[in-house]
Amino acid sequence: MPGGAAPADPQCRRPRPDRTQGACLWLAGGGARAARLAARPALRADRDGAGAVLHRRVADPAGRHAHHIYQATPIIATALAVPLLGEQVGWRRWLAVVAGFIGVLLVVKPSGGGVSTAHLCALAGGVVYSGVVLLTRLLRDAGPVPMIAWHIGGTLLASALVAPFVWQPVSLLNMALIALMGVFSTCGHVLNNRALALSPTSVVMPFHYTQIVWGVAFGWLFFSDMPDLQMLSGAAIIVASGLFIMHRERVRARQAG
Repeated sequence: MPGGAAPADPQCRRPRPDRTQGACLWLAGGGARAARLAARPALRADRDGAGAVLHRRVADPAGRHAHHIYQATPIIATALAVPLLGEQVGWRRWLAVVAGFIGVLLVVKPSGGGVSTAHLCALAGGVVYSGVVLLTRLLRDAGPVPMIAWHIGGTLLASALVAPFVWQPVSLLNMALIALMGVFSTCGHVLNNRALALSPTSVVMPFHYTQIVWGVAFGWLFFSDMPDLQMLSGAAIIVASGLFIMHRERVRARQAG
C-alpha cells in the first residue's frame, strides 16, 4: 500500500458488512476515524456510480465522440464548489475554465451525429464525478489510503455482480496490462485525492483537462496517431487555461497575505 502501510487483510476482497471492511481499512494504515469517514455511503455510491457510467460510455462505439462531454467535469465541479464548499471563484478563472473546455472541443472534434446513449452516459459521468471531487474535499481528513481502498472495494463488488453476464476469456498479456492499469489508476487516485486536500477544487479541477494532452501524446508515441493543427491548438488552450488559473490563485494568495 502507499506510504509503506501494511497490506489489507484478504477478507477485504469479499463483500462483507461495513464493520468488517472498516477493520480491513484500519489494518491498511488509515486508523479507525479514517475508516469511518471513507466508508460513508454517499461517497462510496458516488465514486462507484461514476465508474459505472464512464465504463458504459467507453463500451459504446460512439463513446469516443462523447468524451468531450465528460471533460465538462471541471466546470461542473467549480460551479458546485461555490454553493457547497463556499469557495470563491473570480470571473477571470471562470473565463479560463470555459476557455479550457473550448480547447477540449478542438482536440476531440465532436461529431454532429446527435445525442446517443454514450453522450448521456458521459454527461452523467461528469456530473457524478464532480460529486466525487466535492466529497473528497469534504472528507480530506480520511486520508488517501482508506478512500482508495473503499473505492477499489466498491468497484470490485459492482464488477462481480455483472461479470457472470459479460465475462470473456483474458489472455496472460492482457491480464498483465490490466494489472499495470490498476497500478497507474491507484497512483492517480492517490495523487488526485492529495491535490484536492491541499488546494481548492477550482484550482485542481481545471488540470483535469490535461488528460487530453497526455492522450494525444501517448497516441502519437504508441499508435503513431499524429495530431493535426486543430488538436495542437486545443491542447495549447487547455494548458494555457490551467496555467492562468494557477497564476490567478497565487495572485489572490499574495493579496490576502
